[in-house]
Amino acid sequence: MPKPRDPYRDRLPMAVLSVLTCGELPAASAPGAGRLAALRLKYDYRQPDVAAELRGLWRDHRDEILEAAEGREPWAARVLRAPDGANDDDDEGGAR
Repeated sequence: MPKPRDPYRDRLPMAVLSVLTCGELPAASAPGAGRLAALRLKYDYRQPDVAAELRGLWRDHRDEILEAAEGREPWAARVLRAPDGANDDDDEGGAR
């Protein structure tokens, strides 16, 4: 007997979606699917292979990311526009 199709099969894992929308990792109690990918996107987005992955995720899941961002500009869009300024909101007034 065939298995029923997973309704979330073509959707991003919650942890990855959280990083792409707001640039934050989900709470530790959130489901674990995609947590390593989310960490990599959050902290290694300047690496060429991760930047290419980020561009692909934005291209393939833009509608899902925009919907989750609820009218705010997604973190992924800010990173792709200006990779060096993506974490300016996280800085506490000091130089890097």
